[in-house]
Amino acid sequence: MGSEKAGRLGWLLGLAMILLGLGCAVETSAEQTALDDEAAFQEKAAGCSGGCCGTSYNCRVPNPDRRQGCSGARLRNPVIGGCDFPLRDDADRALMDGFGRPIGEIRASAVKLNQGIRKRLDGRWLVYVFNTRIRTPDGQTSSASGWMWQAGLVHRDAVQGYTLALGDPHQGTYVARWRTTTANREAYERLHLVARSGDHYPAHDYLVRPYGLVHLTYSVPGFNLGGHATDSFPPGATFRRSKGVNQIEIPLYGPQGYRSERSLHFVYGYVHDGEQRRYGWLAKEALELVPADAPAEPEPAPEPAPEPEPAPEPAPAPEPAPAPAPAPAPEPAPAPTCSARCCDQSVQSGLDAASPQACVQAASAACDAHDHVLRARFDGDVVYGLDRRCWALCANRQAYHVVEGVVEGCTDQARAYCAQGDRGGLTDAAWSECRP
Repeated sequence: MGSEKAGRLGWLLGLAMILLGLGCAVETSAEQTALDDEAAFQEKAAGCSGGCCGTSYNCRVPNPDRRQGCSGARLRNPVIGGCDFPLRDDADRALMDGFGRPIGEIRASAVKLNQGIRKRLDGRWLVYVFNTRIRTPDGQTSSASGWMWQAGLVHRDAVQGYTLALGDPHQGTYVARWRTTTANREAYERLHLVARSGDHYPAHDYLVRPYGLVHLTYSVPGFNLGGHATDSFPPGATFRRSKGVNQIEIPLYGPQGYRSERSLHFVYGYVHDGEQRRYGWLAKEALELVPADAPAEPEPAPEPAPEPEPAPEPAPAPEPAPAPAPAPAPEPAPAPTCSARCCDQSVQSGLDAASPQACVQAASAACDAHDHVLRARFDGDVVYGLDRRCWALCANRQAYHVVEGVVEGCTDQARAYCAQGDRGGLTDAAWSECRP
């Protein structure tokens, strides 16, 4: 009896040791996975150069002068100098998703805009509004980001002509189709990512938002590139992932700072809004795969065949047609082009850039010794352009100086500018994109 008890005790002790060993193995595996994810992220972060991290499609938002004094990548209003854009009294206050469908009514008298994020739908320009108060169709109030008509801004001309856009890597898309989803938000509710600056950002910001939209982003969060939303779409929107741009994995952390086993995996691609492709980054955790083998609708039963007609007399066999000449092999797609016109009217062509973002960066460097970039083109499309500004030449100054925030009455504004201090009064005033 004693030996039987001893045997059972030994068996239980052995089982406990096995389970403990399995637990340690699982814990070690999870810890190792977390360490591997962190190492991969740090490797990409260490590889940042020229304003881009890991790929030429993950770059810093250009033109920091346009957001000076405004947090994040919010556009500065050059007319009043602040970060707000007042709305007209007769403005259409609908806040819309990326398809142009209203999600609520803007309740604020002024809005903040994401820098350079504009697009056209139905022949009209829209601007992207950041985190404004809205009233939803069910009467609730909420904070939300989305699109509004540019014509509703008091200073709508101040944003005209300036657009930042991400582009096509020109390597096609993967066969698999994805769609935005409401899944996973609760699983990531208490997790956050840590930027290189040490700032914490909630992981669920990159999944479906409480007001029902998922955001495409200009760059991958965590690299301190100043990324902001480029568009917003509801659940069910089809996303096509671009080839040639690698997935970027971002490690996540829990409330106490421990490394979670979960990560966010950002992929680059586009959603078609009905008129154009809208490119950007999306977390895979905000997507679900569209089944490739979805069952087809059943075919209707065929009608019974009619009685056959008598066979006609056979026609003489036609002369065989000559075989068509083989079609020439398609020419390879041309490499994307990037060029810049500088303010001294010199043209810098053949710039090395694989994306609109990288083209703006390359144009800025190429025109550094030529005053400034006047215009940059990627694959023939303008991706950056200077706005017309008011310039003043004062009597006691050697060069023209820009008078900030002027949209009309340049001569009067320039005269007031030159009347200050020891500037000596106005000699000349001019509208120009570049220094006269």
